[in-house]
Amino acid sequence: MMSDNRQPSPGPSPHWLIRRADQAVVATLVVAGLVSTVGWWISQGGVNGRLIELEEAEPRVAAFEVDVNGAAWPEL
Repeated sequence: MMSDNRQPSPGPSPHWLIRRADQAVVATLVVAGLVSTVGWWISQGGVNGRLIELEEAEPRVAAFEVDVNGAAWPEL
């Protein structure tokens, strides 16, 4: 009898969810999206900090009068 000294095969190579070409397309689209987002941010004044414009409300005065002699304890 001869002994068989063959090494077992290393198994299948890892399978990715998408092919290498599809990965390149997805990466290109992600980079394009990021570039367009940064371009929009710059065009809207993001570099100068002008992205948010808040309207200022006019100040209001609240007048609350309490009759100390006739007020219940929650009003005090």
